[in-house]
Amino acid sequence: ACSRNLRSALKQVESGQWDGQAVRGHELIDRTIGIVGYGRLGSMMGRFAQAFRMKVLGTDLEPISDPWVKKVSQGELLSTADVVTLHVHLNKQTRGMIGREQIFRMKPGSILVNTSRGGLIDEQALLEALDSGHLSAAGLDVIQAERGPDQTDSPLLRYAVEHDNLIITPHIGGVTVESQAKAFHHFALKLKRTWYRIAGV
Repeated sequence: ACSRNLRSALKQVESGQWDGQAVRGHELIDRTIGIVGYGRLGSMMGRFAQAFRMKVLGTDLEPISDPWVKKVSQGELLSTADVVTLHVHLNKQTRGMIGREQIFRMKPGSILVNTSRGGLIDEQALLEALDSGHLSAAGLDVIQAERGPDQTDSPLLRYAVEHDNLIITPHIGGVTVESQAKAFHHFALKLKRTWYRIAGV
């Protein structure tokens, strides 16, 4: 969506215009994606990217076995990738891991995607990078203030209202009819096994 200027394209059609050249974007083929955190979700992203014929870089504490992924340092990943996507847990070590230094170390014109946790990113530095054009776009499924009393005052949300290079969705990455049905089924199985164990069946 970021690479193809989807927000601008939608707004154009909604306003009664029709000019594809004005919202021309970039293909993903032959571009480089950098995946920070190559675990369960990161490796899924790696497979999707490989299907789009992207070059895949990864960084993780554990070895990366997928043959189409080149494991690199976080610094090399940030400075090389056209798209950087985050797939790590939020904890004391990872909070703010993508700060001002890391954001401005990213390749000029690149895209930052975060579907993990808002606390991973220095949001003020991200806004500065977007506003200055250092980053061409960002796609966020999470922000620090989500579902909190300060959500409506979030500078990120205010920026997104006025600018098309920031796409924010309400933490819907794992929210589908199918995923929730699977979750309920998994919970029911666990409950059933627990009851059998307690009852000695």
